[in-house]
Amino acid sequence: MPDDILVILDEAYTEFASKDPSFPNGLDYDYDNLIVTRTLSKSYGLAGLRIGFAAGPEKIISELYKVKLPFEPNYAAQKAAVAALDDGEFLKRTLEVNEKSLKRMTGRFDKIGIEYVKTHANFLLLLMPSEKFAESFNEECLNSGLILRHVKPFGIPDGIRINSSTEDETEFALEVIEKAYLKLLQDNPVEK
Repeated sequence: MPDDILVILDEAYTEFASKDPSFPNGLDYDYDNLIVTRTLSKSYGLAGLRIGFAAGPEKIISELYKVKLPFEPNYAAQKAAVAALDDGEFLKRTLEVNEKSLKRMTGRFDKIGIEYVKTHANFLLLLMPSEKFAESFNEECLNSGLILRHVKPFGIPDGIRINSSTEDETEFALEVIEKAYLKLLQDNPVEK
Protein backbone atom coordinates (compact mmCIF):
# COMPACT_ATOMS: atom_id res chain seq x y z
CA MET A 1 0.00 0.00 0.00
CA PRO A 2 1.44 3.40 -0.92
CA ASP A 3 2.40 5.58 2.06
CA ASP A 4 0.00 8.34 1.00
CA ILE A 5 -3.06 6.07 1.26
CA LEU A 6 -4.78 5.89 4.65
CA VAL A 7 -5.57 2.33 5.71
CA ILE A 8 -8.36 1.83 8.24
CA LEU A 9 -8.46 -1.62 9.77
CA ASP A 10 -11.91 -2.20 11.32
CA GLU A 11 -11.56 -4.75 14.11
CA ALA A 12 -15.12 -4.64 15.45
CA TYR A 13 -15.14 -8.43 15.97
CA THR A 14 -11.56 -8.90 17.11
CA GLU A 15 -12.40 -10.42 20.50
CA PHE A 16 -14.46 -13.12 18.80
CA ALA A 17 -11.88 -13.76 16.08
CA SER A 18 -8.83 -13.75 18.33
CA LYS A 19 -9.41 -17.42 19.17
CA ASP A 20 -8.18 -18.23 15.66
CA PRO A 21 -4.34 -18.14 15.76
CA SER A 22 -4.19 -17.01 12.13
CA PHE A 23 -6.23 -13.88 12.87
CA PRO A 24 -3.94 -10.82 12.92
CA ASN A 25 -4.01 -8.19 15.65
CA GLY A 26 -3.97 -4.76 14.03
CA LEU A 27 -2.41 -3.23 17.14
CA ASP A 28 0.74 -5.23 16.38
CA TYR A 29 1.32 -3.18 13.20
CA ASP A 30 3.15 0.14 13.22
CA TYR A 31 2.64 2.06 9.99
CA ASP A 32 2.41 5.81 9.48
CA ASN A 33 -0.74 5.37 7.36
CA LEU A 34 -2.63 2.80 9.48
CA ILE A 35 -5.52 3.36 11.89
CA VAL A 36 -7.06 0.45 13.79
CA THR A 37 -10.63 0.93 14.97
CA ARG A 38 -12.44 -1.14 17.58
CA THR A 39 -15.85 -0.95 19.17
CA LEU A 40 -17.17 -1.96 22.56
CA SER A 41 -20.64 -2.53 21.13
CA LYS A 42 -20.16 -6.17 20.13
CA SER A 43 -18.32 -8.27 22.69
CA TYR A 44 -18.63 -5.77 25.53
CA GLY A 45 -22.38 -5.26 25.08
CA LEU A 46 -22.30 -1.46 24.83
CA ALA A 47 -24.08 -1.08 21.47
CA GLY A 48 -26.48 1.60 22.69
CA LEU A 49 -23.65 3.78 23.96
CA ARG A 50 -21.81 3.98 20.64
CA ILE A 51 -18.30 3.88 22.00
CA GLY A 52 -15.06 2.56 20.65
CA PHE A 53 -11.58 3.74 19.89
CA ALA A 54 -9.03 4.27 17.16
CA ALA A 55 -5.31 3.60 17.45
CA GLY A 56 -2.73 4.97 15.08
CA PRO A 57 -0.04 7.58 14.56
CA GLU A 58 -0.49 10.73 16.62
CA LYS A 59 -0.58 12.96 13.53
CA ILE A 60 -3.59 11.07 12.12
CA ILE A 61 -5.42 10.76 15.43
CA SER A 62 -5.04 14.52 16.01
CA GLU A 63 -6.74 15.10 12.63
CA LEU A 64 -9.67 12.95 13.77
CA TYR A 65 -10.21 15.26 16.73
CA LYS A 66 -10.87 18.09 14.27
CA VAL A 67 -14.01 16.37 12.99
CA LYS A 68 -15.12 14.82 16.29
CA LEU A 69 -18.43 16.12 17.56
CA PRO A 70 -18.25 17.99 20.88
CA PHE A 71 -19.04 16.03 24.04
CA GLU A 72 -18.77 12.66 22.28
CA PRO A 73 -18.63 10.11 23.62
CA ASN A 74 -20.74 11.19 26.55
CA TYR A 75 -19.65 10.74 30.14
CA ALA A 76 -21.86 7.70 30.79
CA ALA A 77 -20.43 5.93 27.74
CA GLN A 78 -16.88 6.70 28.85
CA LYS A 79 -17.50 5.36 32.35
CA ALA A 80 -19.19 2.24 30.97
CA ALA A 81 -16.30 1.65 28.56
CA VAL A 82 -13.70 1.84 31.31
CA ALA A 83 -15.75 -0.53 33.48
CA ALA A 84 -16.25 -2.94 30.56
CA LEU A 85 -12.56 -3.02 29.71
CA ASP A 86 -11.82 -3.87 33.35
CA ASP A 87 -14.39 -6.70 33.43
CA GLY A 88 -12.52 -9.66 31.96
CA GLU A 89 -15.03 -12.12 33.41
CA PHE A 90 -17.90 -10.54 31.44
CA LEU A 91 -15.91 -10.73 28.22
CA LYS A 92 -15.02 -14.35 28.91
CA ARG A 93 -18.69 -15.25 29.50
CA THR A 94 -19.75 -13.36 26.37
CA LEU A 95 -17.27 -15.28 24.23
CA GLU A 96 -18.39 -18.60 25.77
CA VAL A 97 -22.10 -17.82 25.18
CA ASN A 98 -21.29 -16.79 21.61
CA GLU A 99 -19.38 -19.98 20.88
CA LYS A 100 -22.10 -22.16 22.39
CA SER A 101 -24.85 -20.36 20.47
CA LEU A 102 -23.01 -20.55 17.14
CA LYS A 103 -22.25 -24.24 17.65
CA ARG A 104 -25.89 -24.94 18.44
CA MET A 105 -27.07 -22.98 15.41
CA THR A 106 -24.63 -24.55 12.94
CA GLY A 107 -25.53 -28.02 14.22
CA ARG A 108 -29.23 -27.39 13.62
CA PHE A 109 -28.62 -25.69 10.27
CA ASP A 110 -26.56 -28.69 9.14
CA LYS A 111 -29.45 -30.96 10.15
CA ILE A 112 -32.08 -28.83 8.39
CA GLY A 113 -29.92 -28.24 5.33
CA ILE A 114 -29.50 -24.47 5.61
CA GLU A 115 -26.23 -23.29 4.12
CA TYR A 116 -24.18 -20.74 6.06
CA VAL A 117 -20.82 -19.04 5.97
CA LYS A 118 -18.40 -20.04 8.73
CA THR A 119 -17.70 -17.16 11.06
CA HIS A 120 -15.27 -15.66 13.53
CA ALA A 121 -17.80 -13.12 14.77
CA ASN A 122 -21.05 -13.13 16.74
CA PHE A 123 -23.35 -13.85 13.83
CA LEU A 124 -23.88 -16.25 10.96
CA LEU A 125 -24.67 -15.48 7.36
CA LEU A 126 -27.34 -17.90 6.16
CA LEU A 127 -27.54 -18.52 2.43
CA MET A 128 -31.05 -19.12 1.17
CA PRO A 129 -31.88 -20.85 -2.13
CA SER A 130 -32.75 -17.53 -3.81
CA GLU A 131 -33.41 -13.85 -3.20
CA LYS A 132 -37.16 -14.43 -3.28
CA PHE A 133 -36.82 -17.26 -0.78
CA ALA A 134 -34.69 -15.03 1.49
CA GLU A 135 -37.32 -12.28 1.40
CA SER A 136 -40.12 -14.72 2.22
CA PHE A 137 -38.04 -16.41 4.91
CA ASN A 138 -37.19 -13.09 6.57
CA GLU A 139 -40.86 -12.07 6.54
CA GLU A 140 -41.99 -15.47 7.86
CA CYS A 141 -39.53 -15.20 10.76
CA LEU A 142 -40.56 -11.62 11.50
CA ASN A 143 -44.22 -12.68 11.62
CA SER A 144 -43.22 -15.23 14.26
CA GLY A 145 -41.41 -12.63 16.38
CA LEU A 146 -37.84 -13.22 15.19
CA ILE A 147 -35.97 -10.24 13.78
CA LEU A 148 -33.24 -11.20 11.31
CA ARG A 149 -31.46 -9.08 8.72
CA HIS A 150 -31.88 -9.65 5.01
CA VAL A 151 -28.48 -8.53 3.72
CA LYS A 152 -29.50 -7.70 0.16
CA PRO A 153 -28.43 -4.05 0.69
CA PHE A 154 -24.92 -5.39 1.36
CA GLY A 155 -24.80 -7.19 -1.99
CA ILE A 156 -25.94 -10.63 -0.81
CA PRO A 157 -29.52 -10.93 -2.06
CA ASP A 158 -29.92 -14.52 -0.86
CA GLY A 159 -28.31 -13.83 2.54
CA ILE A 160 -29.84 -13.59 6.00
CA ARG A 161 -27.86 -12.57 9.08
CA ILE A 162 -28.58 -13.99 12.52
CA ASN A 163 -26.75 -12.99 15.69
CA SER A 164 -25.73 -15.38 18.43
CA SER A 165 -27.60 -15.08 21.71
CA THR A 166 -28.47 -16.65 25.02
CA GLU A 167 -29.51 -20.29 25.24
CA ASP A 168 -33.25 -19.52 25.44
CA GLU A 169 -33.15 -16.93 22.66
CA THR A 170 -31.09 -19.25 20.44
CA GLU A 171 -33.60 -22.07 20.94
CA PHE A 172 -36.50 -19.74 20.12
CA ALA A 173 -34.71 -18.56 16.98
CA LEU A 174 -33.94 -22.10 15.86
CA GLU A 175 -37.54 -23.20 16.30
CA VAL A 176 -38.81 -20.25 14.26
CA ILE A 177 -36.13 -20.69 11.59
CA GLU A 178 -36.71 -24.41 11.17
CA LYS A 179 -40.47 -23.99 10.92
CA ALA A 180 -40.21 -21.11 8.43
CA TYR A 181 -37.53 -22.75 6.29
CA LEU A 182 -39.28 -26.11 6.04
CA LYS A 183 -42.65 -24.44 5.34
CA LEU A 184 -41.15 -22.39 2.52
CA LEU A 185 -39.38 -25.42 1.07
CA GLN A 186 -42.65 -27.32 1.11
CA ASP A 187 -44.52 -24.43 -0.51
CA ASN A 188 -41.75 -23.88 -3.09
CA PRO A 189 -40.03 -27.22 -3.70
CA VAL A 190 -38.32 -25.95 -6.86
CA GLU A 191 -36.55 -23.25 -4.80
CA LYS A 192 -34.16 -25.81 -3.28
